[in-house]
Amino acid sequence: MLDAPQSIIQIGEALNCKDKAVKLARELKDEMDDLLEKIKRIPKKVRVCYLCDIFCVAWKSCVMSKLIEALGGINIGRNVKSNQQESILKEIAREDPEVIITAKGHRESADLLSFVKETSYFKKTRAYKNNRIYQIQAELVCRPGPRAIIGLRRLAEFIHPEVF
Repeated sequence: MLDAPQSIIQIGEALNCKDKAVKLARELKDEMDDLLEKIKRIPKKVRVCYLCDIFCVAWKSCVMSKLIEALGGINIGRNVKSNQQESILKEIAREDPEVIITAKGHRESADLLSFVKETSYFKKTRAYKNNRIYQIQAELVCRPGPRAIIGLRRLAEFIHPEVF
């Protein structure tokens, strides 16, 4: 997602409209830079859990992990070691995220937001206790393009509502 401006230029070149693509990429990059500059001034790092499916967290090598950290969060998924369903839930609860973000429209077979709000493991977290469980359209954070800034802003609002 952070490389969306470069992707736009590459697509513009392939479609023979490089000038328009460069202009759009520059505007997007400027907006992203402004957002990331605000984030840099926030001293507190927030513990974040991103779930793209019921038992699938943003692992350490995941693009979402990089986004969370760029937006002033600490991705608790990077510490989850298990691949067993019950163990994943226990590890998430033990990491005690302050914010839980669920994806909508990305492989899920159930209502992920409801699952999180109704599962006992999540009820033990600060995110649950402080009503900081959110949902985002997966396409806004999984597909680099002109709408990348919408996804980044939404994630920033979830992680740092006091600023955005």
